[in-house]
Amino acid sequence: MTFYCDKLRHMVCVPYSIENLHVMAQKLGIKRHWFHVDHYDMPKLRVEELKEQCVVVHPFVILNIIKGKMKRHSVTITIEKLEATIYIEAKELKVISHERIIADNVVIDLPGNITHTSTNNTQEIVPLTEPVISIDRASKSYAIFNNGVELVRAFRPYTDEQEAVDEAMAWCAQRTAKKPRLVYPNVTKMKASS
Repeated sequence: MTFYCDKLRHMVCVPYSIENLHVMAQKLGIKRHWFHVDHYDMPKLRVEELKEQCVVVHPFVILNIIKGKMKRHSVTITIEKLEATIYIEAKELKVISHERIIADNVVIDLPGNITHTSTNNTQEIVPLTEPVISIDRASKSYAIFNNGVELVRAFRPYTDEQEAVDEAMAWCAQRTAKKPRLVYPNVTKMKASS
C-alpha cells in the first residue's frame, strides 16, 4: 500500500478504498476523527512527519485517486525480435493499428508492432518520482517519462519549443515537487536494418 498526501494536508492510499484508508490511518497512528468521507486530513502538528512517509503530490492527483479516473495501461510492442512494454497512465487507451494507439485523444505512433495491451483497473497511479521531459526537435513533439522509461504523458506536438517546455514543466509541477530533467534525443525514428 502506498500513501499519498498533498499540500492541503489531504491523505489517501493506493489501492484506494475506504477500508484501506482506515488501515493506512491505523498504520500511521492517525485518529478516526481526521477522516472526511473519502480521505483523511493530516493533523497539523504531524504534517512534516507524515510527509516523510507519503508521496507528496498535487491535489489533482489525490482527486483522481479518489474518483478512480486514472488507469494504468500496458502496451507490449515487438521491434524486430525484441519485445518491450510501455506503461501509460490515461483515462482511455485505444489501439488503432499495429503501430498506433490513442491515449486520451492523443495519437502515439510506436516504433514496432503492438502484440499485447492490458489495462489495470486497480486505480494504481505510479508516483511521478523522477520526471523526464523529452523534447524531440526533429518531430516537434514532446513527452514526459517517469524514471526516464515509463511514458506518463504521450507525445504532444508543439510549434514553439519554449511554450512546450513551460507546458510540460507546469504539468509536472501539478504532480510532483521534483524539478523535471530535460532531454533532447538525437534519434527520432527507429528503422529495421536490412
